[in-house]
Amino acid sequence: MTWNVRLRIAGLFVCVMAPLAYFGGLHPATGSIGGLVFLLTGWIVADLFWVGIGLVVASFLPKGGLLKTATVMAVYCVSALPVALIKTSPIQPGVEVRTVESGPQRLSRDEQITIVTAIQPRQFAVGRNLPREIGGDEGCGCLYFKSQPTISEFFQKRLNWARTVGVGDTAIGTDAWAVGTGTILQLIDGDDGYEVRLFRRDQQKESDRHVFRVQGLPRDLLQTYPRQELAADFRRQASLNFVFSPWPAKLASRLFSTPIERTLQTGILDQVF
Repeated sequence: MTWNVRLRIAGLFVCVMAPLAYFGGLHPATGSIGGLVFLLTGWIVADLFWVGIGLVVASFLPKGGLLKTATVMAVYCVSALPVALIKTSPIQPGVEVRTVESGPQRLSRDEQITIVTAIQPRQFAVGRNLPREIGGDEGCGCLYFKSQPTISEFFQKRLNWARTVGVGDTAIGTDAWAVGTGTILQLIDGDDGYEVRLFRRDQQKESDRHVFRVQGLPRDLLQTYPRQELAADFRRQASLNFVFSPWPAKLASRLFSTPIERTLQTGILDQVF
């Protein structure tokens, strides 16, 4: 058996076993044992899958360790391509941002931001076909899907986010003690979006107030549950999570934005900070 044949067999073995470990460990039918397998291997098997494809491709090349290594690395980096295509796809919805009020001064990105929402806020995702965070329940030993990346999380990642506070009144009012003072980003729920308020708050007084209306978010982006059983839409959602798992894919997810993320960046953050 030649070296190339051995390399091809190893690559095919990895290509088969990596998805089996990921999807098998994640599937609810495998119970707590599968959950343990996923916990131990889920973070790396998608990367190994692309390395396996690289080994198969390299096995058809002439002898030369440097060329084969470069080929494996190149194929591994190709794992970023599906994520870039998903986030920039024409099926990704857009959103409208309208300026309602512009404050006299811009805010600073160095300022720590308190995000204020309703106690049980409406959460919209920043796009379609995005991965869901996977959570675990120690009580039942089971896994579950959490929400897709939301608009609230978008602001958390782009700003110097300190904490999130839920209030019972859009005017803050009786919850002022919980909100405190400092720089506030308040998300007020609407039927198809939010009213976004950014301001400085000091001793019950607001200053440098900026207000925007975010509207036109499709209903299918509304995250209607805190957790979703794995059995619901398992094949599609687990596949998306698998696609977004390799490190090059994670980097591409940070470099490429959905239309909603781009509009929030240019229509709100670039106008205030």
